[in-house]
Amino acid sequence: MDCKYMCTVLVISYNSVKTISRALDSVLEQKTKYRYKIHVFDDGSTDGAKEIILQYAEKYPQIVFPYIADKNQGPQTNYWNAFSSVDTPYCVLLEGDDFYCNPKKIELQIDALESHTECSFCGHDTYLFSEGESFREYAEGSKAMTAPILQTKNIFTFKDFLPVTNGGYIAYGSARMIRSSAMKLEQVKYKEAFLFDFSQFYYLLLQGDYYYIDMPMSAYVRTGEGICSGKSPLAFLNDFMQGAVDFNRQTNNVIADKIYSDCMLQIGFRLQLFANSETPVISSAARYQKKRLTPEDIKDNKDNLLLVCQQMLSKENYYYLCNGGLGHTMLICAVKPELEKKINGEIVLLVRSEQQFIPELYGIHNALCVDLNSVNLETLGSRCPHPEKGKIYVTHPFAHPESANYYRPIHFQYSTERYYPWLLQYYGLHEDCVYRLPTQEPELPEPLREKVGSFAALEKIVLFFPEAVTLQGISNRIWKKKANELRQKGFTVLSCVKDKANTISGTKYIELDAEEAFRLGMHCHSVYCMRSGMADLLAARGKALHVFYPSHATFFIYSLNSMFRRSDICEEIIMEAEPQYVGAAPGPWKAYIFGFIPVPHWCYQFYLKHKKYLQKLKRFVKWR
Repeated sequence: MDCKYMCTVLVISYNSVKTISRALDSVLEQKTKYRYKIHVFDDGSTDGAKEIILQYAEKYPQIVFPYIADKNQGPQTNYWNAFSSVDTPYCVLLEGDDFYCNPKKIELQIDALESHTECSFCGHDTYLFSEGESFREYAEGSKAMTAPILQTKNIFTFKDFLPVTNGGYIAYGSARMIRSSAMKLEQVKYKEAFLFDFSQFYYLLLQGDYYYIDMPMSAYVRTGEGICSGKSPLAFLNDFMQGAVDFNRQTNNVIADKIYSDCMLQIGFRLQLFANSETPVISSAARYQKKRLTPEDIKDNKDNLLLVCQQMLSKENYYYLCNGGLGHTMLICAVKPELEKKINGEIVLLVRSEQQFIPELYGIHNALCVDLNSVNLETLGSRCPHPEKGKIYVTHPFAHPESANYYRPIHFQYSTERYYPWLLQYYGLHEDCVYRLPTQEPELPEPLREKVGSFAALEKIVLFFPEAVTLQGISNRIWKKKANELRQKGFTVLSCVKDKANTISGTKYIELDAEEAFRLGMHCHSVYCMRSGMADLLAARGKALHVFYPSHATFFIYSLNSMFRRSDICEEIIMEAEPQYVGAAPGPWKAYIFGFIPVPHWCYQFYLKHKKYLQKLKRFVKWR
């Protein structure tokens, strides 16, 4: 065992000249307190990949160690030689067309295995991409780990996965860090079964527990030329089945039923994939990773919609990315002067196109409009955890792994912290920092005025916002009752909802973007809304604004009186929740039989747990 290093990264290469530098750079960018080395196994490449590998070995002689085959030996031999070369406590695999996307990956995984010696390996989530294929196997940039069970805890045994009916829990090769002592290569009879993706996962599960980190830290790229993606569907399924048979032989059929069910699942998946093979690939991992335009591209971009690259930003400014909702962007605009005093520099805000009107309300004219559709915010946040000149600082705490856990209780309303004071503390500002309201009075454009005029006169319009991203909903019955009261007074009530199907009964649906909704909300008679970013924007309306909270806790955390020092805003706590929000967050929910006989909370929880046996009772129980 090489005591100088804690981990060996096994990079597998064959004719990967286009991607091998990306893979190696993603490993070398790791920031960790543990020493690691890279064993690069090239299987006799003829496209120039091995020359690139040798250049890296010359540049990083204490980290990169090349193993170049004189002639092609086949992928199985190359992989087996790689695993056999490990002489460190831990190892992790990386194929030459994949890459890591979090510089803390190695440290986080070693920390987990060092703290939990009962675990034989550690995995995490993975982004999925396609390059060079004629069809797509999955949504571009989607995440691999889709099994809900992974959200319940960190440590698993193979028994935990026996009832799971989809494969969205099997960590990809690039996501697995293995405790080397758990491999026991000298005891492996069927090499192909050990090397094959899914059977290796189960092999390691039988050697110890599995530690899962719920964070995407690597990217899997299908190029159409890889070991798996380069095979025909028939050849792939043949190898999959053979791996299952050999694995069962190796383990004396310990979990044969589970392996069989996985085989059936894989057959169904491949058949569906074949049926969808006409869907073209329209994006790529390269676009995700690079995300760059030349200065000429930016100059000619008439829409001012930038794909921002840090290397192209001025070294004199700080760049704050507003990656949250409307309220978060408004908050950053409101405290921008205080933030600039703290860092002693000028801040340029980066905002989404649909939120670009918010800086304008504050008289901020140097904000840049950005496209965040394919940006990995966690990786961007880890690259700049604190504001630095010339770099993009992600302002929402969720993009920073070190603060996300602390912020999460507030986000889900089971914290005693208040939202605004907490964020001031997060940004290092004084607790008495004043939250400024917009300085610009928004006009109502003529096209929007005409659009609203088809419903009623502006002074007779009442606008409903019954949705909020971070809060549980309140009963449609409450909204319907309020709408009926307003209609009886001669008002026309409009519902501004994401889905027309969610229009409140007794109101009329109106389709508006965020800016239109804000402008209309500032000019119509009054607004009724859930506590949301839109409520922040409309706070200047005072008594014409009515804000609902689904619990005392959310009122305490998000209190408008706390944020804006306005006593004229009508705030109301509604203590009833919709059925679909049960369990979303702690709250004072109540259940009733026949609508009026109260049921203890523990009794309703018992019903939920055993409802498949109590379906006949379902029509009698109403959740309010």
